[in-house]
Amino acid sequence: MKTALILCAALALASCGQRISVQTAEFGAADGRLVHSTVITLNAAQGRDANRQIEELLSCGTGGYTLDDVNAYLEEAGIANAFVSIGGVLMLARGRNSRGHFWEIGLRNPLTPEIFSGVTQVSDRVVAVNYYAAEHDILGAVVIMDSAAEGSGETAEALAAALLTTNRQGAVEFHMGGQFDFEMILFVENADAPNSRGYDVLHTSVIFEPAR
Repeated sequence: MKTALILCAALALASCGQRISVQTAEFGAADGRLVHSTVITLNAAQGRDANRQIEELLSCGTGGYTLDDVNAYLEEAGIANAFVSIGGVLMLARGRNSRGHFWEIGLRNPLTPEIFSGVTQVSDRVVAVNYYAAEHDILGAVVIMDSAAEGSGETAEALAAALLTTNRQGAVEFHMGGQFDFEMILFVENADAPNSRGYDVLHTSVIFEPAR
């Protein structure tokens, strides 16, 4: 199997409506060095306080459980609109961006990382991404869960890893089994895929818009 390098970009919009960052990180590289948050609040002071608190929480860890702690803090603080990214592999999207649209997460081509594969739009969701280069045909997995579900960050992180231990059929059957309530996007190796991409994109009811 070809070694795949899958990258993810999280597009965040600041309260002024300007794009402030396009974060790109290798799948599986949530090491805390690529952490950012965008919080939309009614006043600047509240926003500064929120970002300081989020930074403090993230300094204690970079796993899904930490994302759950951040989500709990934002809920308690009454902040409905925020985007938090840990290394571009664990993301929390609350509410909407400053333009009133869903938050956008750009997914890169797994075999040609400099090219975008497409974009998914989310609101009130946690997102976990991961990649694997072994004997299985799944090049990368994206798991999307309702952020209101208890422990959704930790669960999404575990599911993204678990999906990569199986193949295309196994992943689909696991999702259909209904043990966990989640949506997924899978990048699956296929040398005969259209446009010589070398992979297929399988997704459930989640919105995924292929790049043109």
